[in-house]
Amino acid sequence: PVAAACTALGERFEQGEGGAVDMKGARRLYKRACEGGHIDACSKLGWMLLKGEGGTINIFQARKRYKEACEADHSGACFTLGWILDDGDDPKDKAEARRLYKKACEGGQIPGCFNLGVMSEVGDGGPKDNVEARRLYKMACEGGEMRGCQNLGRMFQGGYGGTEDKAEARRFFNKACDGGYIVGCTNLGRMFQSGEG
Repeated sequence: PVAAACTALGERFEQGEGGAVDMKGARRLYKRACEGGHIDACSKLGWMLLKGEGGTINIFQARKRYKEACEADHSGACFTLGWILDDGDDPKDKAEARRLYKKACEGGQIPGCFNLGVMSEVGDGGPKDNVEARRLYKMACEGGEMRGCQNLGRMFQGGYGGTEDKAEARRFFNKACDGGYIVGCTNLGRMFQSGEG
């Protein structure tokens, strides 16, 4: 109960509810709550450490806090830790990022499904698997991630990871475009121009 109260108060400090915004105070409260076992606070503290909000940037501590939250099945923390690791060049980190994106995706984090799809398509952090990439892009698209719709359209257009289907490619490019993702609009325009689908 005390840790949850610290998290709630930290959120008020962070948002300036009832007074001025106090990022330093929020960070201090999230740290206390995280050390008291409140997983959401660990994730919030990780973000503040990563971005230098309320104090200095500390990537090592950010990773530590995200790891604590991810190990307690906070799928958002798994996604962000995966994103941090994916940003580097270490092959071991890429493999771990792939594992974390999978855990995030399984926990309902749609961006995790998309990023895992990209890693599967290019063979980053593990074997290249276009069938799996196509499946993950479909999940991402169905979850509202327009980059997933665009990439799924590209997979249908080229027959990657399954059958080639120009009509489906056009449909998914259109969905991405309607969702505001400009690359989908560009690819849809190219299909119209060439008479595909």
